[in-house]
Amino acid sequence: MHSLRKIVEELGISLSLFSTQPLWQIAMILQATQAQQLGLRPEYGIDYQLLQAAKQTQKPVIELEGVASQIALLCQLPDNGLALLDDTLTHWHTNARQLQQMMSWWLKMPQQHGDITLPQNV
Repeated sequence: MHSLRKIVEELGISLSLFSTQPLWQIAMILQATQAQQLGLRPEYGIDYQLLQAAKQTQKPVIELEGVASQIALLCQLPDNGLALLDDTLTHWHTNARQLQQMMSWWLKMPQQHGDITLPQNV
């Protein structure tokens, strides 16, 4: 509980917001908040980019693993997702360093200009 309190304070989130949340959801919120505070944005993610490209080219999208199925899996975690929360808290700073490393690799890549084009067989 001490490490949760410390990380929540670090993120500027009120601990009371988590009073009714399952443990897996607390872990997911912490992970997403950490990623956003480090500069990652959902609109730059591969899922969003591919969905936008498919939409622009009027390609149908067949969902393989949607939000509902992901939440159903998370709800089945033993102990309400305690292991996921424990892993998130235990590896908090390591995960931050790894995200920063990954971002530095992306930033070193030459920027590509132009629209995203999907292969014809997609």
